Amino acid sequence: MDICTFIIQKHKLNNTMKSLRKNVIFALVFGVVLGAAPVKGYSDSLSRDSNTKAYVIANGSQKEFVGFIKEELTAFSRLESWNVIETVVGYYGEKPSRLMSVPVEQREAFNKAVSKLSNKLQRRKDAEAQQWKRNLDKTANSIRFIWNFDLNSLTPVTSEIPPLVVPTAESNL
Repeated sequence: MDICTFIIQKHKLNNTMKSLRKNVIFALVFGVVLGAAPVKGYSDSLSRDSNTKAYVIANGSQKEFVGFIKEELTAFSRLESWNVIETVVGYYGEKPSRLMSVPVEQREAFNKAVSKLSNKLQRRKDAEAQQWKRNLDKTANSIRFIWNFDLNSLTPVTSEIPPLVVPTAESNL
């Protein structure tokens, strides 16, 4: 074996090891993120206390969330904003790694749609709507964390989150 062949093989091995190292780091960080976010169904977490914990919307609770929105906020469930939320939350619940392939335009649309839906849920006074609002906010924050995580530096990238607009008593929203 000549020196050139040896150097080329060593270079290929180094590149493979770097790629493998990045994949392992990503898997560990992703596992920590998923492990830190409890996946508990809505029916298990509902209490009449306003300080009730928020849970990530995934698996069985995703179906309950879709049913609640379609039943209670029928007009909103017909909008494109709802389709964006349903799609992205579906990705998160089924296979979170698919979130990385969501285009920037859809990410921005998701952030705006979550803000709108959160406002609508905030205006409702019933405990169920308030719990879904907390769950939606926690799920959206988890999704944004995944989107904003820089694998190369292993730090979250800060980005602008649309402000939550709370309607006043005088507005006719």
